[in-house]
Amino acid sequence: MQEKMRQMVQDIPSLLSQYELGTFSNLSRAEGGFTNDNYIIETSKGKFFLKKYLRETNERISREHQLLAYLKEQKFPVPGLIKNKEDDTLTEIDNKRFTFFDYISGHTRVATNSVTDEELINIAKTLARYHYLAKNIPLDLEPVVPIWSRGALDHLYSDVIKHLSKKQFFDDFDKEINSILAHKINELHLSPKIETDALPALLIHGDFHAANMLFNEKGEVSAVVDWELAKHQPRIWEVICAMVFACKTDWTWNFHTPLSFEKAEMFLSTYHNINPLTQKELEIIPDMLRLASADLTWPLKEHYLHKNFSSDRFLPKAAENWFFWDNENISQFKTLIITKLSSLQKPLL
Repeated sequence: MQEKMRQMVQDIPSLLSQYELGTFSNLSRAEGGFTNDNYIIETSKGKFFLKKYLRETNERISREHQLLAYLKEQKFPVPGLIKNKEDDTLTEIDNKRFTFFDYISGHTRVATNSVTDEELINIAKTLARYHYLAKNIPLDLEPVVPIWSRGALDHLYSDVIKHLSKKQFFDDFDKEINSILAHKINELHLSPKIETDALPALLIHGDFHAANMLFNEKGEVSAVVDWELAKHQPRIWEVICAMVFACKTDWTWNFHTPLSFEKAEMFLSTYHNINPLTQKELEIIPDMLRLASADLTWPLKEHYLHKNFSSDRFLPKAAENWFFWDNENISQFKTLIITKLSSLQKPLL
């Protein structure tokens, strides 16, 4: 961490020379940021948010910036892009890539176990509004990306097992993975096959949760950040992911902890009241929850491929939670949601 800050301070003079942002006065790390480095920089002209890209290609960054510019025009809560003297939003210095954004004050939920009821409702409202706008995003969309591949997961898990078999010493993460991977492979082969062709698809955010948002003192969403994972996928998949993250009862990996059904009902009702889900989307909720519980792709790749050990805390720890989605509660939840949402008023948008 200290080495990254030292390198960033060294890059600042060259970086600021490309902008009209005043003279440098202070630099600090911003909360969050698992795949890129995020900073808050203060100058004689104010505060700015600075992102240093570590993985994304220039093509993907360009698409992200097009999306942000469109959403800003629609008055959706995203930070504004700041252009450099060349009228570009991406600046490259010594093969390092940076983007400045307007600074937006607010708090995140990076290190807490739950969101407040006000924040939960506003997360659902914000997601519903984004999905409404996403239907008309004027971008060249990529083909629909499969939300899940049994073969890809099987291959990944096999590779991890081979890797562990060659290790003479297991760290804590290795021990945890070694103890649960066999169970996950079993879940993988028992998971239902989901046909997504008939489901409404759009350009989803790809990582829509409270750690990628800023909230004001009223619990309203003042900004949604980190759009680099945006992809064309079924809408209900993002609704479910966002719901689980906002309504889970424990701060470990999203789909391996019990869900508060009361909060989940509140989340889905709020979303549906603004941007209604189809009958097919509602009926597929239990299968998608079950399917998601078999997926450990993100923590495995972050740890073994990217050596990003800060993600280790999201690994599931409690065995009693693994098969939570098999519980009859999920079927009761499905019945409750379908009955309740079918009687809601017409959409607000």
